[in-house]
Amino acid sequence: MNTESLEMEAFAQIYFNMIKECKVKCLTHAGTALDEYENGCTNTCVKKYFKVHKFVGDVIQSNQPQ
Repeated sequence: MNTESLEMEAFAQIYFNMIKECKVKCLTHAGTALDEYENGCTNTCVKKYFKVHKFVGDVIQSNQPQ
């Protein structure tokens, strides 16, 4: 696998995990539209997920030998 394929696979896994976590946390009922709570919760969840993922990535990268 080339680097581009590995990066796409890694991003797809991050995206899948985010969807799974935010769905469990925020979606309270089946339907075709999000209610006000679900919409706000989902927006917050996605922002936090990417913020934490970036933080962890930055920490790991800063600990790598130069």
